[in-house]
Amino acid sequence: MELQIDKNAAIPEQNLEEKLAWIGKITHVFSCDAQGRRIPLPIDRKDLVRIQVQNNGGGSSGQVYSLSQYEAFQKAYGVNKPEDLVGKPVVSVYKMPGPMLTGLIPLNFKFR
Repeated sequence: MELQIDKNAAIPEQNLEEKLAWIGKITHVFSCDAQGRRIPLPIDRKDLVRIQVQNNGGGSSGQVYSLSQYEAFQKAYGVNKPEDLVGKPVVSVYKMPGPMLTGLIPLNFKFR
């Protein structure tokens, strides 16, 4: 199995110098407000979407995306529904000190 990580695919786009990254798993995808609190609306009817991840170190974080950023993220995985993202692996990018989540990088596995 080959793991391909495109460091230019960080969403939102950012410079990855002096950042820390962990491999994680997407646990939840939902509509939210600007503070990341869940809103009971379908994702396509809300401006913001939160992707919650569980990192291999045991920590949990969430990234809030605009609808267009979320659509780019979903497209990177080639899935059509938010629930299809749950369980997918992801690289979570953190700014130090803190750490503070600054973005996610979709992981694509290629089998040879």
